[in-house]
Amino acid sequence: MKILKKIITVFILLFNYFGFSETEDTGSFSFSGEDAMHGWSVTKGAAVKCTEDFLEIQASDWDSKIFRSLELAAGKYNLSATGSGKLQVKIISDTWKALFKLDLHGDDFKTGSLDFDFTGGKIYLAIQVDGNAAQARIKQVSISAAADMEKNKPAAVENAAPKDTTTKQFPSLAPSPAIVRGFMSCGAAGLTNSNYFSDAKKFGANVIRLQVFPAKRAKLLNLDFSTALPGFLDELVTNVLLAKKADIKVVIDLHDTVYTDISKDEQWKTADFENRLCSFWSETAKKLLPYKDTIWGYDLLNEPLNRSELPQAPKDWRMIAINVMKAIRKIDSETWIIFEPGPGGRWMIYEDIPGTRSSEMQELVPLPDPRIIYSCHFYHPKEFTHQGVAEIKNTDLLEAMSKINVKYPSKINNVEWNKDRLEVSLKPVIDFQKKWKVPVYIGEFSVIRWAPKEDAVLWIKNVIDIFEKYNWSWSFHAFREFHGWSIEHDEKFWIKSMPAPEPVAYETERAKVIKQAFLKNWK
Repeated sequence: MKILKKIITVFILLFNYFGFSETEDTGSFSFSGEDAMHGWSVTKGAAVKCTEDFLEIQASDWDSKIFRSLELAAGKYNLSATGSGKLQVKIISDTWKALFKLDLHGDDFKTGSLDFDFTGGKIYLAIQVDGNAAQARIKQVSISAAADMEKNKPAAVENAAPKDTTTKQFPSLAPSPAIVRGFMSCGAAGLTNSNYFSDAKKFGANVIRLQVFPAKRAKLLNLDFSTALPGFLDELVTNVLLAKKADIKVVIDLHDTVYTDISKDEQWKTADFENRLCSFWSETAKKLLPYKDTIWGYDLLNEPLNRSELPQAPKDWRMIAINVMKAIRKIDSETWIIFEPGPGGRWMIYEDIPGTRSSEMQELVPLPDPRIIYSCHFYHPKEFTHQGVAEIKNTDLLEAMSKINVKYPSKINNVEWNKDRLEVSLKPVIDFQKKWKVPVYIGEFSVIRWAPKEDAVLWIKNVIDIFEKYNWSWSFHAFREFHGWSIEHDEKFWIKSMPAPEPVAYETERAKVIKQAFLKNWK
């Protein structure tokens, strides 16, 4: 009997050593602190060291890893991890065959992810060092079921007429209000002692997308980012209170980097970008929690773009956004989060011309949270909407004016741009909304004020008609920011050598279109 007990004991030890423990559901695993290895098995070639922030694995042979068993139902999944060194994260079958692999090689910590289909059954999740004498570090790994994303999603009514766009068409889980129509703002710092929000409300807007520039503010005060942040957030509270007084919602739009000493492109290469972004939004969510009824959404990052990765969106952006979302959710479980897929203000699989979609671009999958609004910006065709914008610098008036007067509708770069073509260019957004039943927000759209007057009016009408057709929220760029986008200024061309123009005393035709569209806010 004693011999049998010893055999059973040895068998159990071997059973656990090789990872044949009780299977678990999908989940997220953090490798910080003394309990980081709970539930994980270690191969003999791996020496592990727990720190406060990550787990370090030193390899002494080619099979140096930690692993655990999981039971997955048939379906679509997303694997994500954050790590550095010679790190590989693998999904291994119950016959120890590698099914999927995520490489996270590099000296700096980075986050990566991959989507995979699984037929169902037992798997092993392995964290492995890619080398027989190398080292890897892991902060977190998670597997989430893509099927879960469709649960509790706010439904959107497809192809409903604009007059039917009311909150009645949405279930209880929807932003409040379900559809907003408003303006993009100028910088938040300049609005703390003004009638800005009440004036926007008089126009008929029910939302302001509030540009915030914490790094710019810190540099202006000659302070580092973290030192300047508390004062910046105090000013932000003042803005939110002014909006509340005017009975208008705000979108908090991070229109800036979280560094005072590097560019927006360079931030994607830094080891602590994700942590700094999480910290900024955690502090912002804490500060604004008492005023969350006035917040329509937290726009995590304006136009995420790394020029070195074009035409793709930044490859790490999705997982960074998920972790920022989790940081906010620790503080505020209710306020909606706005996610711009990128690159820039565009959609991840945006098309300029039919048939030009890159085969390398992956289909966008919703973030694993039911309170996400998906957003892009719309300035198509840019040759029309931005005519003369690049020419206002370092040129004379005659030269600049020779490059304007681009018409709409018209043929531009061999493409006939009209209302139908505008809708075609938004097809990836339309398809995404139809598939996932999620709210969509066009955070910016506009045409420069000196575009041909009647053409500009028609373009604005056309794009708003499309937004309303699909029940999208929108904010016009911009209200009292750069006068080139102003609906309170006339259509005269301007370059930087000229005095800044004043608003006109009459209502422009562009303003009339926007005001008319805002009437739907109050029906």
